[in-house]
Amino acid sequence: PVWKPSVYIFSDQTTYIIVQLPQYKQHKYRIKFFEEDWKELFEIKHVNEEKLILDKTNFIHSGWFNFELYEDDKLKEKNKVYLVKDY
Repeated sequence: PVWKPSVYIFSDQTTYIIVQLPQYKQHKYRIKFFEEDWKELFEIKHVNEEKLILDKTNFIHSGWFNFELYEDDKLKEKNKVYLVKDY
């Protein structure tokens, strides 16, 4: 299967991961982030902003990170995001 980037959670050209949820007022969103081997890193239990910028320090290292995005406690998306290495 070919990887397709998420429209909700993605990395930018710097060292940040962007979470963009335009309907955050209409739904309850939560996000779980995992290492590439699905070991849980952390969870954001309630997203109360349209756009969040997550710093690389939340992710320990560069590379692939899996995530699960829940909308009203139902899995909306299961995908991965790549965090680029700092030079």
